[in-house]
Amino acid sequence: VVLFSHGLGGCMEMYTDICQQVASSGMIVVALEHEDGSGCFAENENGKVVNYKSPSSSEPYSRKKEVNFRKDFLEHRAKEVTKTMKFFLGGWRNQNSLDMSSNGVYGSSTDVWKQVLDKVDAKRGVALFGHSFGGATMVYTMHRDGEYDAKLLAMVNSITMLDPWAFALDTNMVEKGAQSSVPLFSILSENWVTSNSETEQVLELHVDNPDKLYYMPRSVHASFSDSPWWLPRLVSRPFRLRGKDEKRHKTIPACAKACIHHMKTSIKRYEEGTKGDETKKEDINDQLAPLLPFPYATTKLKLPEKQQLSPQDV
Repeated sequence: VVLFSHGLGGCMEMYTDICQQVASSGMIVVALEHEDGSGCFAENENGKVVNYKSPSSSEPYSRKKEVNFRKDFLEHRAKEVTKTMKFFLGGWRNQNSLDMSSNGVYGSSTDVWKQVLDKVDAKRGVALFGHSFGGATMVYTMHRDGEYDAKLLAMVNSITMLDPWAFALDTNMVEKGAQSSVPLFSILSENWVTSNSETEQVLELHVDNPDKLYYMPRSVHASFSDSPWWLPRLVSRPFRLRGKDEKRHKTIPACAKACIHHMKTSIKRYEEGTKGDETKKEDINDQLAPLLPFPYATTKLKLPEKQQLSPQDV
């Protein structure tokens, strides 16, 4: 089972392509619709619309401001993730009915749902997967303080992130994420590599495993979603939904292949009871082309000056 968390201003429908491609490898992919107010739109089980919530404009933008403002969002999202984990890992058997229409899921019969749920193999664990704030959500879910089901989270076999917005995580959470034995794998867009000043926390998450940090040449932050492909090139590129010289239908298949490789490798190690991830870097590189290792992922945590990658780099 793979649980996917969307980013700020997103929704579960915005990631159908990459979720479908991961599912095509034989995994059950569950895209969450977060009801914390971080999405472009959501509707709770009572039919109440949950609109996007913005921080106050009276205070200048800063990491401190975002960490404080987004903490409640992260807590809400983490509860949704763990609740979904419980359901798919056997909690559904305790429900009186599998009529999903009451949970906002339409067009699926009880029989179909039962067929899907019967395929879940809890012995293989659960993979956490997210884009942007969704990536931060999965790190927070694994390491948040307070009362939560440690036995349940012990069933997480890996975390995979696309352009993770770790800027919203406090220092303590980033340190916990870096020290975790759960295999962590991240893919950045070229735009975030070269022009985003909020990448430092991602490097800190990978301080002990920099070889699990990659980037996709010519891509932008929105390249991991369906957004660039909803609109023609003349519209998507000026609005930075698509990278300069980024070819259609290249980014998502390449990233899906890399994510699948990480998830399946982690599942194998989880089943064997082996902690961490000792996959050789050269083996990974063979599987992940055209993705490239993030050249600045070093223990010195030095970020590049704003620049465009040279042709030799890509």
